Amino acid sequence: MIEAFARYIAVLSDRPADSAPMDSLMRRASSSKPMLDYFAMLAGTVLHDPNSPLRNDEFYIPVLRAQLASPFYDEYERIAPQYDLEMAMQNRLGQPANDFRYTLASGASGTLYGLQAEYVLLFINNPGCAMCREIREAITSSPMLSEMIERGRLKVLALYPDEDLTEWRDYRDHIPASWINAYDKGCVVREKSLYDLHAIPALYLLDSRKRVRAAVWLREGTSDRVSLGVKDVVATAIKGGTDAVVLCHNHPNGVALPSMEDMEATGSIARALGLVNIHLLDHFILTDTECFSMRDAGRLPIYDFKTGTLFWP
Repeated sequence: MIEAFARYIAVLSDRPADSAPMDSLMRRASSSKPMLDYFAMLAGTVLHDPNSPLRNDEFYIPVLRAQLASPFYDEYERIAPQYDLEMAMQNRLGQPANDFRYTLASGASGTLYGLQAEYVLLFINNPGCAMCREIREAITSSPMLSEMIERGRLKVLALYPDEDLTEWRDYRDHIPASWINAYDKGCVVREKSLYDLHAIPALYLLDSRKRVRAAVWLREGTSDRVSLGVKDVVATAIKGGTDAVVLCHNHPNGVALPSMEDMEATGSIARALGLVNIHLLDHFILTDTECFSMRDAGRLPIYDFKTGTLFWP
């Protein structure tokens, strides 16, 4: 049933801010507690899990509201959906983002709303996060974003939200000098739940009035790697009605071997496809003269559909 529900959500994802179909679905699902619990479970897996390729807070809000409005739930059962709803209602598309104070290595501080630019990209990250590294490299390798930063149209605020400043200081040299590299002193963002930090990295593109304009996923390839859009791969597979996927990308540098980022991306995609019962058959890396097959080389991750576990050969 999770597969069918995921396919339904993939169809709705063409209009990611239109929650009317989910409102209608949850009204019907609220007729009994077993039915409501079941659809809440499906929605939690597909729409709220940080690892889900179809995560969507706008679609998840009607589910939470249905749970809180239900006469079948007692006070204890309302605690989790109430918290999740409070988080989902923050920093929504078109709405003002939550302001906070950040601290620089020098000890100086500033606020999100104090940043003056046409756009602000808030990049909540962790030095040990592989996806954070991918996104950082994608931003720095983008000619368009680099030009916007150089002209002052875009400011990037890289915010470290955790307590271990040693890790943050050790990683400072990896952050471009043109960015604002800061940490959250006292972990206020986390303590006050100003932003949802269940999934790291978190990206928010804000306009000059600090309204949330988009969640940004960058997929620009470099000479030896490509950042694969997990959501795009899964959504395309679902819409195409296939039960198997073969990935393929090129390495312009002429080396037909997978990078560490290629391996991490392949694992993420295999796990996400497995969630909706789709097999990853192979991942090819091409150059002008060579073709590398992860399956033939024994390096393709295998998703176990019975246990939900990803295995590496």
